[in-house]
Amino acid sequence: MAIRDLPSFFTNLTDGRLVAAFGDIRRTFEQLDLDVDSSSSAGGSRRAMVLVNTVEELEAGALASVPALDVFPVGPAVVSLFTEGEGGTSGAAAAVGDLFEHDEKGYMEWLDTKPARSVVYVSFGSMAAVSKRQKDELKRGLAASGRLYLWVVRNNNRDDGFDDAGDERRMVVGWCDQVRVLSHPAVGCFVTHCGWNSMLETVACGAPVVAVPQWSDQDTNARLVVQWGIGVRAATDVDRVLEAGELSRCLELIMGDRVEGAAIRASSATWKAKLQQAIAAGGSSGRNLRTFLDQFANDA
Repeated sequence: MAIRDLPSFFTNLTDGRLVAAFGDIRRTFEQLDLDVDSSSSAGGSRRAMVLVNTVEELEAGALASVPALDVFPVGPAVVSLFTEGEGGTSGAAAAVGDLFEHDEKGYMEWLDTKPARSVVYVSFGSMAAVSKRQKDELKRGLAASGRLYLWVVRNNNRDDGFDDAGDERRMVVGWCDQVRVLSHPAVGCFVTHCGWNSMLETVACGAPVVAVPQWSDQDTNARLVVQWGIGVRAATDVDRVLEAGELSRCLELIMGDRVEGAAIRASSATWKAKLQQAIAAGGSSGRNLRTFLDQFANDA
């Protein structure tokens, strides 16, 4: 792994939030080690059991790298992926408990009017505060690409200049049902910060990715985007700003007629099929959960 692929817990020691979060994670694993050691010293052979929000097929190597623990990949823990109908329902959104209310602008109806694989979906998630400079660069890059786009700009992170009234080429919303959007055939690319929930959703929905990681685990997740062949990691400047020209280049690579884009789309479709199998009846995630429950009951 290159240094830029490491979680920023390891590379940015000036951010108090990251230092505190990493401390919590470290203490959790230290406690797991203590539990295992206590069991062994008492004459037992119990290993700590850990449920992980991932899919066995996605990260077989990483899961195998912690043999001291019984790790059970039971993801993706995305409720709306398990509801009836394509991309879930409004009831699923309530079950997920989104942090923000979905916009009422009719974005799904807007997508219904667009050709297949023609729309760029842009969202940097629920936590990251996107700077005005970054929003300006995104706006310029999207315009330069000449492509349609649906852009999530949270109301608590919005500046002036986002009025899209009367422009059928774009729609800007405060929040949306991301699984339904990513599942829509009109969406051809997802420009994302690579938060883990978004990663699982985009793989499960088969949407190719332009990765723009900001902090925390997102750098490592962006590496996985490239490793799985489902997208590209965009180059950013020293302040992690994705400039307009680079965004336009990445969109053309993924959504254009180039061989690289076709390969990314094919890989995205392949992984989507694998994840659908994993969460279906008899799939790996269900089997792992049942094994965990059986083992937990026996230990109890």
